[in-house]
Amino acid sequence: MSRPAASGLPPRPLGVILLALLQIWHGLWYIVLSLVFLAVSAATSTLSGAISALATLIALVFFVLGIYALLLARGYVKGYERARRRGIGVALFAIFLVAVEIVITKLQVFLPDSPFWTVVGNIIIIWYLRRDATRRYFTARTAARR
Repeated sequence: MSRPAASGLPPRPLGVILLALLQIWHGLWYIVLSLVFLAVSAATSTLSGAISALATLIALVFFVLGIYALLLARGYVKGYERARRRGIGVALFAIFLVAVEIVITKLQVFLPDSPFWTVVGNIIIIWYLRRDATRRYFTARTAARR
């Protein structure tokens, strides 16, 4: 954990640092995936325009997700309250998407590689971001900027 600032702000919790690192990892991974899909798009442009267009669209979506994850990580480190709220929203949306995926693909939920563990991880993130100590860190940092 970092030390409290001279201004009396609460220290940055270790969990916030871990969440920021996780978001940086996801952001970089999504950007790499977008580059892969752009390469697929370029390789298939002579074969099929529809496949190339779909790959380009998927690349754009992954690129936007990557930038969003990196901005969320920055907000965690800086202590922006809106980053905490958006982090909860992203986790809730991920749980919703997993539920849709389970319904559509009829996956076995409790296998080691199942999306069940994604749900568990996102529930932990929501719980952590709603804790009083974590909330105090974000609200104090946001109030200090005003």
